[in-house]
Amino acid sequence: MAVGAAVLLFARLMLPTPVGVADNYDGSRLLCHLSLKSIDSSDIMRRWVTWQYVSKAGNTCRTTPYFGADLPQPPYSSSQLVLIHIAHQLTMALGLTNRNGASALDLRVLGAVGCVFIGVAIGLLFAVLRTRRLFRYLLCGAVLAVVADASFIDFAASPLSEISAVIGLLFLLPAVLLLFRGGRARWAGLALAVTAGLFLTTSKAQMIVLLAPLTLLVLAFPVAVGPLRGRIGSRVLPIGAAAVLLAGSSALTPQQDPHFTLQTKADFLFNELLYVSPDPAGDMKALGVPFYYIDQVGHAAWCPPYLVSLRDTGTYDPKTDNDKLVARDKAAEPALDNAMDFGNTTKFLLTHPDRAVRVANDAANSFFYVRPTYTGSCYTGKTATPHDQQAIPLANYDRYGSRAARPNLVDKRFTPVTSTLGLFRNTGLIPLVLLWLLPAAVAARLLARRRDRAAGERKALAWTTLFLTSVALLQFCAAAYFDGIDTSKHMNLSIFASVVAVVTAVAAARLRPEPVTVAEPGAGTVPLHTRKSEADVESAAKDLSVLVIIPTYNEAENLEKIVSRVHAANPQVHILVADDNSPDGTGKLADKLAEKDERVKVLHRAGKEGLGKAYLAGFAWGIEHDYDVICEMDADGSHRPEDFPALLAALVAEDADLVLGSRYVPGGKTVGWPKRREVLSRGGNTWVRMVTGMRLKDATGGYRLFRRATLEKIDLASVSSAGYTFQVDLAWRTNRAGLKIVEVPITFVERELGASKMSGNIVAEALWRTTVWGTKYRLGRLVGKK
Repeated sequence: MAVGAAVLLFARLMLPTPVGVADNYDGSRLLCHLSLKSIDSSDIMRRWVTWQYVSKAGNTCRTTPYFGADLPQPPYSSSQLVLIHIAHQLTMALGLTNRNGASALDLRVLGAVGCVFIGVAIGLLFAVLRTRRLFRYLLCGAVLAVVADASFIDFAASPLSEISAVIGLLFLLPAVLLLFRGGRARWAGLALAVTAGLFLTTSKAQMIVLLAPLTLLVLAFPVAVGPLRGRIGSRVLPIGAAAVLLAGSSALTPQQDPHFTLQTKADFLFNELLYVSPDPAGDMKALGVPFYYIDQVGHAAWCPPYLVSLRDTGTYDPKTDNDKLVARDKAAEPALDNAMDFGNTTKFLLTHPDRAVRVANDAANSFFYVRPTYTGSCYTGKTATPHDQQAIPLANYDRYGSRAARPNLVDKRFTPVTSTLGLFRNTGLIPLVLLWLLPAAVAARLLARRRDRAAGERKALAWTTLFLTSVALLQFCAAAYFDGIDTSKHMNLSIFASVVAVVTAVAAARLRPEPVTVAEPGAGTVPLHTRKSEADVESAAKDLSVLVIIPTYNEAENLEKIVSRVHAANPQVHILVADDNSPDGTGKLADKLAEKDERVKVLHRAGKEGLGKAYLAGFAWGIEHDYDVICEMDADGSHRPEDFPALLAALVAEDADLVLGSRYVPGGKTVGWPKRREVLSRGGNTWVRMVTGMRLKDATGGYRLFRRATLEKIDLASVSSAGYTFQVDLAWRTNRAGLKIVEVPITFVERELGASKMSGNIVAEALWRTTVWGTKYRLGRLVGKK
């Protein structure tokens, strides 16, 4: 899975034309650590993807110019440097070149490195999941499809650190699953959670807010080892892991230089908070912003009229035909600095909650834009650029390919997330709240149920959904309230986490508990330390009162034989012949048998109403007469009485609530059936599994044993189905009730005497009813309805 995922993602990046993400200067602040410089100018670097970088002696982080200032101070670090270092070494080892000579870094190699990391994360998720293989493929395939969207995977071929945040979050998915297990698996989960958590929190400065959910995740699971046991001792290692996570994140999280800090604060104040305000002048007064800055509202921090984040040096620059500007690290006046202070703006938002909602509403539009952007130029022609046109998409193509004439061109090859979320562009906060609320509600509902409460992988996936939702919410708030620059780009992880939360919520709802087990010859489903001995099983089986219901209609030629075979194989059981007033005298024959043998009972019914009605009448009779176990068996001999002891033994040994005689588990078979009928039967069972989610190989079979308590729990009074559908209905109700179902292999023999009651109408009814049941149930589970 890991190799396949990596190869598919790299092919997605490179074919038919390589794509990446242009650098909005953030990448340059990382590449300076390796003394790397783009072979193109800074303007080209933003409008097109530049693949090759070269080594330039003396090009350090403290000497990289930005508007004449030395940036960053302190140097900006990130876990993205791990990927960049690997790609740098590979580029040098491969001897790649560019039009100016040898390349020190090729972003296409960096893309391959990113794809490998993502592939390993998805492969690990596949390996860790304890579910059916098809489910694992579907879940990992869905996650892969999300990653492959242009708004996420294109970052792999870019020096920008968004992809390292995505990688860190992907590795946390298997970590959470492992933490929900015990023993060594939890050890591995704890180590992986700390490592992936550090990789995530140190990818970008904004990720530091994720320390809260990550710390809670690590502390939530006790780890017992050696003398460290009990309620207190088992918490020592998680506390140590949390300390490592906190200390490592604090030490390694990228530190913003004062120039960008000022730029960010000014952009949030003027280009976001005051822009969405219904009373900018009044809010400026409340915040302490000098009144004459009113003209700056709606403009980026580096734009006129006040150029809040820039300083005029008074030195003429012939390239721009204007004075040379340099970045500021403090505002031009203390009053503005105090107004932009984080504590001041936070206090204002808390006392003006309507403004906080307005900011979130505007930020939601950036969320639904999805594509990474940079806040562009100050002018459109000769006029100031409107607020809603300042965000320009970062380019995904290079300048020298077939698309060279079109700067800022975006990748549209595979955009399921971008296109779907884009439908809600400019709709504000409500759709976004629903996007977070629905998966969280599904997960919370699964975890809060008293009956059928989520357990195992389902429980882990439900908690994963809540964790991802918290990541999405925290990252949205960080981008909306503390970062007024390149909002869509800085919401990338929030968008990714939100969509993956939907995937895990659907998976948790779709993944049913495991009530179904299969008893195979020589194998079992009960743990060795709880498995009953053969003597115990035999003794317990003899203590049960068992009723075998045999519905009849024109079965005179079969009845005496089947009764004789039942008692030959199982002398202690009672038989109830439920006859539908058979014209051939089956009912009278049953009465004669009952007169001779007290173990034979007869239930005469007024007329032919179908198999389902006959069994329901038999169930009611059996419950009324206090039988412990009630069995369904056909009168024609297709259900061999010789298989009955194995079914009863499985009921006892497995503590099952329902035992199905199965033709399609290992050891089961059919004899005398034409191929066409077997294909029809197997196809019907496959359809039942698909639409209902039951993991039964033979839900349509009619040879089965119920405990009386099972029949009392599944509301027989509401059963209206008949024939082929009746058997599926009872299995469906038992499964829905969370009861244990076991399948035991049997040999099904086609009848030798009499005519089959199967018809095309019965099959059509079964297909229609099961489809309706499954559809209603799946829709209900998506909204958390049981």
